[in-house]
Amino acid sequence: MKKIMISVAPVAATDILINPRAIARDVYECYKNGASMVHLHCRDLNGNLTPDLSLLEETVAYIREMCDIVVEISTGGVSNLTIEERVQPCYPSWVEANSLNVGSVNLGTSVYQNPIKDVEYCVKTIMDNKKIPETEVFELGMINTVRELNDKFHFVKPILFALVFGHGGEMPATVPALRHMIQALEENFPNGDYLYITTALKVISVTPDGKLSGQLRKVRDESDKSMTIFDADGTEVALYYGGSPYVIADEATGSIYPSKTMLNKSYILGTDALGRDVLTRLMYGTRISMLVALMAAFVNLIIGILYGGISGYLGGTVDMIMMRIVDIISTIPLTLYVILIMQVLGAGIQSIIVALGSVYWVDMARVVRGQILSLKQQEFVLAAKTIGSSATTILFDHLIPNALGSILVTITMLIPSAIFMEAFLGYLGIGLQPPLASLGTMCNDASANLRTSPHELLIPALMICVIMFAFNFVGDGLRDAIDPKSNER
Repeated sequence: MKKIMISVAPVAATDILINPRAIARDVYECYKNGASMVHLHCRDLNGNLTPDLSLLEETVAYIREMCDIVVEISTGGVSNLTIEERVQPCYPSWVEANSLNVGSVNLGTSVYQNPIKDVEYCVKTIMDNKKIPETEVFELGMINTVRELNDKFHFVKPILFALVFGHGGEMPATVPALRHMIQALEENFPNGDYLYITTALKVISVTPDGKLSGQLRKVRDESDKSMTIFDADGTEVALYYGGSPYVIADEATGSIYPSKTMLNKSYILGTDALGRDVLTRLMYGTRISMLVALMAAFVNLIIGILYGGISGYLGGTVDMIMMRIVDIISTIPLTLYVILIMQVLGAGIQSIIVALGSVYWVDMARVVRGQILSLKQQEFVLAAKTIGSSATTILFDHLIPNALGSILVTITMLIPSAIFMEAFLGYLGIGLQPPLASLGTMCNDASANLRTSPHELLIPALMICVIMFAFNFVGDGLRDAIDPKSNER
């Protein structure tokens, strides 16, 4: 919606008969007739611009006794004052707003000088003192300057513009000139907020810079027309959900508002169907998935080393029986085995860790057994037996440390497998339960909105791929570093 404030400027204040009380009376008369802001200059008794605020303070005090009009004090005017003297009205607490002159212009026979360094000094002073800048625009080029200043200093929104017409050497006071000014403002500063439609058929107000500003209030439902009416700052707008994509239309005229794609600066990765920040859930879900995978890998490491180490070292009948057990477990699809365990133990982080840890150790056991069978024939093992070392000492102090290279490579390969399995369980809906989040549960939640919001599924899926690739690369690197044969190539 377009907002217009009527401002009054008592320009005849150079008359010696015009005193603070007389100015206040005139301002009050303007206030009664619809003015909402007064533009004042700081002048002495002779009508000259001055940094002395005493008379101005008196004038404002008289105005405050009569009405609650917004007081805006000028930082400009044709004079010999320095920029430091011109910004003195920015400091008092009784000043609400200050003018911001953004360029140099001809004013009749005088030159109103505002170099860009002075303009930026004025902007900083106004904002540091928490005053509202009123940007004075004398010609079209100044609008572009305001946009550049806004990009650098981030003005308070909405930006307050004062369009100046009719001065000698400036824009004429005509309707076409006003039309050109308004067009330039709309091009450089898109008017009003945008409206965003959520998957839950809610309408969110979005600022032109991409930040969420609030949710619109629902006025009524018109289900026969497949429409819901919302209040947009006093104007009724209609959300039409009878077609795809959903559109926002003016309820009175039926005209459809134009669409625009912009970056969501409040929520970089957007929100899900319940309005939850996808980025926050992604970080939390990745933490949960990594925790489950690392804990499961640790359980696999302990069980696999113990089982495979004992089987390989003892050999014979013991080895045959233990490996047949491994073969039996391996005949059962690991996914099915984990699902069955989850059904028995129920959903939760602990259950997932137990389920994954009780299955994936078979691969680790085979690797450790193979290494132990190879290493126990080495001379250092025979030497340890000769000096009377126990089986436990030989296994844990000599054999397993020498098999550590293969163990590390295997464990780095198991971690991505565990992450994928956790994600798969979450996607099936038998993993973690709300409100807990993991990469798998995020994929499961996003599947319902795949056609309307495919990015909700793409983002956690991409994170799963990145993690799996990362651990696979680590495993390949460890294998190449540990395997002497690979270094010879």
